[in-house]
Amino acid sequence: MAENKSNTHLTGYEFEYDENPNTEEQEALAQQIMLNFKEAYEHKSALGLMEDWAVFEDYWAGRVNQGGGEDSPNSNTNIIQPIIESQVADLVDQPLDILIKGVEPSDQKYAKDTQAVVEWVWKKNNPIYKLDKAERQRLKFGGSVIKVWFDPHALNGRGLPTFDPINPANFFPDPKIKDFTKLQDADFIIHAMPKSIKYLRQRFGKRALAVEANAQYQYSPLIYTDSDKDAGNSAGNSQALLIEQWSKELDENGNWVLRVVHMANGVILRDSFEDMKDEESGKPQSYYKNGKYPFVYIPCYAREGVLWGL
Repeated sequence: MAENKSNTHLTGYEFEYDENPNTEEQEALAQQIMLNFKEAYEHKSALGLMEDWAVFEDYWAGRVNQGGGEDSPNSNTNIIQPIIESQVADLVDQPLDILIKGVEPSDQKYAKDTQAVVEWVWKKNNPIYKLDKAERQRLKFGGSVIKVWFDPHALNGRGLPTFDPINPANFFPDPKIKDFTKLQDADFIIHAMPKSIKYLRQRFGKRALAVEANAQYQYSPLIYTDSDKDAGNSAGNSQALLIEQWSKELDENGNWVLRVVHMANGVILRDSFEDMKDEESGKPQSYYKNGKYPFVYIPCYAREGVLWGL
């Protein structure tokens, strides 16, 4: 294990790193993931989405049209934020009831218990906070991304069906998809987010020891390219970009097999095709039995020929 040389001033963010443990097959997989990420990133850049979202955020935050002094006061009254926030309040405060009925008469006796379970899961997801965040993103950026998945780390490791709003800046779907209703037809979907080295090591164990900190990303999933103000200090130098790629492959029976791979700085941290194999055949199993991506995109106003809404 190599020693980190930057120890002249201890900050609490000094790490030792192992060599990259990727096999040749994993190295090829890492390169393919980066190609997919680059393709999706450049497609969003070509559409000007990051720049538009930065402008929208500035208008919502009241950072535009600032006065230039007494001789040039300009109008800096922020009317965007109260309009959006009033709409968010109306959308989130609507009452929501869960009602489950059995398909067959014999199912009715289980419906009440199932409804109680779903209501419990719903409440455990802190829905008011998450809906508030999702609706605000939808109104500001023209759409919101919801990740519906099973979190194995929730409830002290017992797990919980979970839904989380994702910033669209961190969402990189297959550029071939031009209709939000056809998201399941994508060859891949990438969720990219900066994470601390400590988080990676806690979450992924030994393989994460090879991930070196890097706060300057070649393809940054940030709305503001210069928004990472801590990139030059010790905190900024203790993080890396975690890329979570979801993809589908057809098995011999023509069914979709869902695969998820986690990668940071070229190191394959986890591959579901390696971790989830059938005990008898040894073939990779689908991460979710239905073979579907755990993402939903909800546009504010849908556009023809473009996945992203207005």
